[in-house]
Amino acid sequence: MKLPCRAPVVVAFIALTAGGAVADRATPLPGSIGLEVRLVATPNACVPQAHLVRRVRPGDAPGFAQAMLSPRLVGLRFDPDGDPQADLRAMDRWLVATQRRFESAIERERRLVADARRPAAARVAAAARVIQLRDQFEDRIATIEVPAAIRSIPDGRQAYCESLGAHGTSLRAASAEDRAACVELAHQLGVADGWWTAVCAPTP
Repeated sequence: MKLPCRAPVVVAFIALTAGGAVADRATPLPGSIGLEVRLVATPNACVPQAHLVRRVRPGDAPGFAQAMLSPRLVGLRFDPDGDPQADLRAMDRWLVATQRRFESAIERERRLVADARRPAAARVAAAARVIQLRDQFEDRIATIEVPAAIRSIPDGRQAYCESLGAHGTSLRAASAEDRAACVELAHQLGVADGWWTAVCAPTP
């Protein structure tokens, strides 16, 4: 899994729309014990809504929960009259920490998928969690807030968002491969439909 390179994210300037969408009602995250998810408006991001996950009770694997609860990157300005290097360092720290968190969680789930000693349904559930992690990682990248200074530049938003969108395309391709692998694993192991069926289903 590869995070977008810092340079195009910072130097490219973005376009977004995002009107005042109303937050959806929270629903249980499929397959989780104590996580809920809802859509919230993201007025200064490249997409109009983000998936906000929150923990309502303990019980989920710590690494999985921590990754799914990863915060969005907001509040950067890149103001030329201020200290843009400080914002750059903040972005770097967020990118590194977020990547590490998701990669660690995905690796754990992949080990569970590969463990033939585990029940078949548990292995398919782990494959579905890989997809949930990938999708949430893509969401964190797509909903990075456009820095204030960039929003003030004509066509800045559009160029910035196009840069993020290019990275989103590669992330979606990886997610599509994982979906296909999950469906194939369920078929091979003869696992009946469950919460993972919708998660593993190919996206349009």
